Amino acid sequence: MIQVPADLHLHTVASDGTFTPETVIEIAHRLGINTVSITDHDTVDALEEGSKKAISCGIEFIHGVELSSVYEETDVHILGYFVDWKNRELKSYLSELKKKRLDRAERMVKLLKDHGFEIAFEEVLKEANNYKGVVGRSHIARALVKKGLIHSVEEAFERYIGLGGICYVAHTLQTPFEVIDHVKQFKGIPVLAHPGLLKDETLIYRLKDAGLVGIEVFHPNHSHYDEEIFLELAKELNLLVTGGSDCHGIGSEMGMRIGSVILEDKYLRKLKSVKSLS
Repeated sequence: MIQVPADLHLHTVASDGTFTPETVIEIAHRLGINTVSITDHDTVDALEEGSKKAISCGIEFIHGVELSSVYEETDVHILGYFVDWKNRELKSYLSELKKKRLDRAERMVKLLKDHGFEIAFEEVLKEANNYKGVVGRSHIARALVKKGLIHSVEEAFERYIGLGGICYVAHTLQTPFEVIDHVKQFKGIPVLAHPGLLKDETLIYRLKDAGLVGIEVFHPNHSHYDEEIFLELAKELNLLVTGGSDCHGIGSEMGMRIGSVILEDKYLRKLKSVKSLS
């Protein structure tokens, strides 16, 4: 059987990526990737443009989103695949998340100013596509780099706006258990993103009990050993296996990764078969 390469974790300028939806699809097409999913943080604003471009390129497009949540001061991201992205309640829910992100970003910029960093919030908004997308920490980091106040995006996260940094502000978000309920409410398939970044991997068992359907086994931050561990866990808990490059584009913290992680067709087919049964 012909293998169909898929990248199911891609970001655009609608959140904290640097590529437009069209560019993401064009790059995937050039690389021979046949199935993609745009999974921007807490927004579905890129899905219409992305899906139209995918159709024109002959690429299968899975509507997705990556939703933020917090569990015991740790960020936990839930990917929602095949969500009903035109649903009014979903858009209202995402609008509230957008406001919370904006407030958080403003508070971090104020802290940075208090620590001697001369940066205006308008400069952060400019990095966020003039606030056409979701505002996040990556936009703050890029604004700092652009002004020459720090050397790199990585430095911003490690010293200032990452967990434990002197200007870090915690999320005021729902728990991953609540987010899983939301994904299902909007007819999506909830999948735990990059589980290797969790502090407590036993959380996966509790998420499964709460309705988690899949786990992102293949991710650039996962070692081969991590992949083996999570594959075994997926088998044990009867979870779907997904994967993607988590590409945020050139100039971002995550970098230009499209195609660096490919999901095998056997896993993609299982994901699609679950959707067909829902």
